[in-house]
Amino acid sequence: MARFKEILMNRHDDVVIVTGSSGLIGSAVINRVAENFRIVGFDREGPPHPPPAADCVSVDLISDESVQRGLSRVRLEYSTFWPYEKKWPL
Repeated sequence: MARFKEILMNRHDDVVIVTGSSGLIGSAVINRVAENFRIVGFDREGPPHPPPAADCVSVDLISDESVQRGLSRVRLEYSTFWPYEKKWPL
């Protein structure tokens, strides 16, 4: 188990998307995992903003179109490989 945790915590190339990234829980998650992962915060536009360790993508989670745009942006900016040709939702 310790080896698995070591491998997991040393994956600096992986991207973690945190929804509600400017909130209390989202900010705590970002601060906890930012040393080991690239962080993208999904949150509504405007203040408050997520911690500086996260790149912020403005997304309204109740809008399918907004979520699709946000995920497309993450795929374009952070992915080195995207095996799916389908559009969201998969």
